[in-house]
Amino acid sequence: MNILDNKNTIQKYDPGRVLESTGLLSEQIKSVRASLESFSLPENYKNAKKIVLCGMGGSALGARLLKAAFFDSIKTPLEIVNDYRISGALDSSTLYILSSYSGGTEEPLSTMEEAKRRGAKIVGLAAGGKLAELLKKNNLPVFIFDAKNNPSGQPRLGLGYAAFALWGILAKLNLIAPPDWEKILAAAKSATKKYGFQSPADDNCAKWLAKEMSGKIPVLVTHGFLNGSGHIFANQINETGKQFVARFTIPELNHHLMEGLQFPKENKKLLYFVFLESKIYPPRIRQRFEITKKVLAKNKIKFASHEITSKDAGSAITEALVFGSYASFYLAMLNKVNPAKVPWVDFFKKESGKN
Repeated sequence: MNILDNKNTIQKYDPGRVLESTGLLSEQIKSVRASLESFSLPENYKNAKKIVLCGMGGSALGARLLKAAFFDSIKTPLEIVNDYRISGALDSSTLYILSSYSGGTEEPLSTMEEAKRRGAKIVGLAAGGKLAELLKKNNLPVFIFDAKNNPSGQPRLGLGYAAFALWGILAKLNLIAPPDWEKILAAAKSATKKYGFQSPADDNCAKWLAKEMSGKIPVLVTHGFLNGSGHIFANQINETGKQFVARFTIPELNHHLMEGLQFPKENKKLLYFVFLESKIYPPRIRQRFEITKKVLAKNKIKFASHEITSKDAGSAITEALVFGSYASFYLAMLNKVNPAKVPWVDFFKKESGKN
């Protein structure tokens, strides 16, 4: 029996219920959809001229997903801040979103007073914690989600909350096209059935890709509306799979990266390119993907392609999210590690908290 089809493997390495969380994306989305119906924002928030989201790690992934997916259509600039600082351009015309899954992330919390001083239109996004308390205390709106459908407790596996709540909030303010909830849920359910644990390795591309990436340095390649999906996939390979990964985008990759394939000579053994593709990509971009593969072949570097089959951006980013989450989980199983634990992140937090 393939190790990735063996329930004993899951029982041994996944006590933190990461696989269960991965399979609950559609339930997370349903929960957000229901909660958004009663969530309201001040009317003047619709006058925002720019959007800034401050969040770290998994708490910023939703913004990356939406910025890439709707880059061509969103008319209000969206900036993502992963820092203690805020842009000098932040003012009263800015919708300032403080995103912290736990509600206790120090970077966004540290910017709140300065954002208030500048008169920004502040809204929070959290499961609770200090962020929710502060915003309530200051009579500022905060979307608090019930994270019961993410039993792992890991923010990167609660994107059904963070990403889709953010989408819903921006849609309420007419800053972005509203989600087509039925299509999104259908994409999530279909992908979960296709890539979930019950789907055997012989018919499961996520399990196959995990095996291919094991022992290699994956290099993820995406374009346009899937660039945010590529960022999330890389994050999950790092945190869930405990494996190093690089990420690049086309067409930018074609202007520099290919010359770096020659050295070190170990590239031929270590690098493994993964192309996330879509028929939605423009013809010129699809041509670039094919030529890039030819360059890799000439350099004797292995690669794989995976096509995201959904026909619209919203469904496609949902499908890609499910695929990447499962592939990262299976990689953790092959690496024989607990995908829920983040020992080096915990070590860093402990060290940085010392006086």
